[in-house]
Amino acid sequence: MLINRFMFVVLFVTPLQLCAGYDVEAIKERVTKQDLFQVKAWQLSNEGWQAVSALQGAVLKVGEKKTEYILPFINLRQKNTAETQCTALAMLGLAPSNEKERLVVENAITASIQRHVLKYTDLNGVRFTITARQVGPVVQLFCDLRSVI
Repeated sequence: MLINRFMFVVLFVTPLQLCAGYDVEAIKERVTKQDLFQVKAWQLSNEGWQAVSALQGAVLKVGEKKTEYILPFINLRQKNTAETQCTALAMLGLAPSNEKERLVVENAITASIQRHVLKYTDLNGVRFTITARQVGPVVQLFCDLRSVI
């Protein structure tokens, strides 16, 4: 838990303003640079670029119209990790400029995970959508970014 919080704080210190607006190459580059996502490479698919990741069950796709990240979890530790990764993706794509904007994003993610409801936030021309869905014993956290302009 402490490691997740530390990584979360580090993400805020790094300059994320470079990704303001939806830019496929910038998103791929910033995701690759962050160890949190564990992306080894990118493969071109019909839907855009799909990450080759060391994270079991996680699916990250970056396309011209949408970036989608699906994170399954079955226990509290995996839930905390999924929440941290989803928050990192949101911060990367939305590029909040102050603590108030960051808090709005964090609250949307927390509410979606706790209540399993769809939440979204628009910021800097990008919409971040999050929902958690129960599929048998597994909860899948769906996080996506897309341009609203």
